[in-house]
Amino acid sequence: TEDKSFTPYGYCRYDVVVENKQLFNGKWELGDINSSTGTNTNSTASIRNVDFIKINPDSKYTVSRQDITNGKFRFYDKDKNYIGYINKGGGGLKQAQKLVFIPPNNCYYMKFVIDISDLNYQLQLEVEP
Repeated sequence: TEDKSFTPYGYCRYDVVVENKQLFNGKWELGDINSSTGTNTNSTASIRNVDFIKINPDSKYTVSRQDITNGKFRFYDKDKNYIGYINKGGGGLKQAQKLVFIPPNNCYYMKFVIDISDLNYQLQLEVEP
């Protein structure tokens, strides 16, 4: 964009870049996602996001939250066919820390499973700048 304000040196030009936009809409439901098939399974001990999250296979992503002792990432292709997973377990992810990951090459959608039953759980998913 251009700023038409005058300075002693002429007009200013600058670019506006929006970074770190939240990609997750915050909608959870009780349940798990099978790591072999990518299908939903019943569980009262874990939550999964309701909607697919659109992502780009050429980008790095950051997940942050107070404590993810066992966070599961499920990946899907452009037609929402299941293609694989990452399970992040043990040790926890503390609030000031981030978990950075790169999705598989043909991945266009993802979902999360968190081993907790709190439907108010807050998680931040952003594209790495």
